[in-house]
Amino acid sequence: MKKDLKILFVSFHDSGYSRTGNLFSGLRALGYNCEFVQLSDNSLRSISRIRALAKTYRNSKNLIVGSGSQKIAIALRFFGARKFIFDSGWTLTESYLSNKNIISIWKFIKTFLLDFVSLKCSSTVLVESSPQQSYISKFFLVKKSKLIISYTGIDEYKFQRIVPIKPKEVEDDRKNYILFRGKRNKESGMENIARITREKLFENEHFVIATNKNLDDLKWGESVTLISRSISDAEMSWLYLNCKLTLGQLSKSPRLVNTIPHKIWEAIYFERSSVVIKDSAAHLLLGDSGSIPIKLNKRFECALQDLDFSQGTLVSKNEFIRDEIKPMITQTTIAENFLNQVILI
Repeated sequence: MKKDLKILFVSFHDSGYSRTGNLFSGLRALGYNCEFVQLSDNSLRSISRIRALAKTYRNSKNLIVGSGSQKIAIALRFFGARKFIFDSGWTLTESYLSNKNIISIWKFIKTFLLDFVSLKCSSTVLVESSPQQSYISKFFLVKKSKLIISYTGIDEYKFQRIVPIKPKEVEDDRKNYILFRGKRNKESGMENIARITREKLFENEHFVIATNKNLDDLKWGESVTLISRSISDAEMSWLYLNCKLTLGQLSKSPRLVNTIPHKIWEAIYFERSSVVIKDSAAHLLLGDSGSIPIKLNKRFECALQDLDFSQGTLVSKNEFIRDEIKPMITQTTIAENFLNQVILI
């Protein structure tokens, strides 16, 4: 593909949003002429713009619809665009089912139809993992050949410009701790994480738990630093650079089977291995060499006792992340793989 040929991204979100933003930055880093158009949801002006885009890119794959913008994909097809690419990632339906304790049948149907129609309208759909590819193909009746695996990664250029800053809650000489960084939500498995900090296996370890909500309702081990607030990117960098191991999301949420949490991409970038759920999408990506997989069952404590958390093992796993996994998920590698799999015309 000629690098002077424009690739247009269109989304309800800005150019720094999630996986679409990472792909956009990666293509630009490779020297491709990329433009990003952010539209307003439910705007008449946006409808007019979508109609114009559909006319210009009627038979071109140089138009990419950003993740979370199902309505744009449907509108483009309605106005005649036929070959655009939809960077779906995980679907709205998966998100809805994952975050709701009580499911409204009408909201579920509405969300499902948005996903179903947008996937049918798109000529090519980008997904995050092999399990997600199978899930979407089966659940939404989409041909597997239409679903292309494209990793999410992180905005590494942002972190390259950051000077790490130690969070105020962490002691000055604190190093080589086990880190959890992320939201407290249904997928995080915070109760299981608190449980791990109380295990005798880790009585000589220190944990740093950085999340967005108060955690005083949970029983923690004796050697834990809690950060119950949103942290800056500079603080996040410091936490990753000084830890020896990270904890992934440790729940039985179905989402973890198909999608890879952002904290896993972050850990890979900072060359740290992670404790993950066995056979989850994250485990399939990292393998046993780059992770410590565990099973969540009634014999949770016994399962932990069977695992190797020695310093030598962690160093070996972190080196595997650095040498084998990290090169696969850089923004430029993601962009190159995208171009190799999707012939833009």
